[in-house]
Amino acid sequence: MVDSNFSSINNLPPTDTTYSFEDGSLGCWQIGSEAGSALGLRLVNSTDLAHDGIRSLDLDLDLAQPPLEPRARLEHLTSQPLEGIQKLSAWVYIFPEAQPAALEVQFFVESTSGTRNLSATQVIQTGAWNYLEAVIFTPDASQASTQKIGLEVRLPGNSELAEFKGIAFVDQFRVEGKP
Repeated sequence: MVDSNFSSINNLPPTDTTYSFEDGSLGCWQIGSEAGSALGLRLVNSTDLAHDGIRSLDLDLDLAQPPLEPRARLEHLTSQPLEGIQKLSAWVYIFPEAQPAALEVQFFVESTSGTRNLSATQVIQTGAWNYLEAVIFTPDASQASTQKIGLEVRLPGNSELAEFKGIAFVDQFRVEGKP
């Protein structure tokens, strides 16, 4: 099921593509939401920090342990399904407002039927560029028609931090399909 509250693109992107964000726009990237609540504070195309080039996406984070939402989500909704996604990758830099922390990042693809396929969780430290990639999704994303791609940042369930505020810079988000 596709959420009609999300904007979508008019032209189908190729299955093998890299989003570099160098055009200065958000493209069709947006803050994800769940049950009517935004999973992130603000999303902008930024020149503050980039891994390659001069621009990246800047997702402001305000993560808190329950009862608040301990995660933020960046996603891209396509107007037409993508077929056979094999791998997602991106460069991610988490800039902490105060204390450094270990955060979890997980890629996802969502099929046209609404099934969310998740990658393995990766733990990253704040204050450095981290290259992240996902080649295995549960269930297998290569067999489904994908309508949405993205990544989620969250406090680990066993974190001693009650909250984390900062910025997630995302650059060079790559989608690779079947050869």
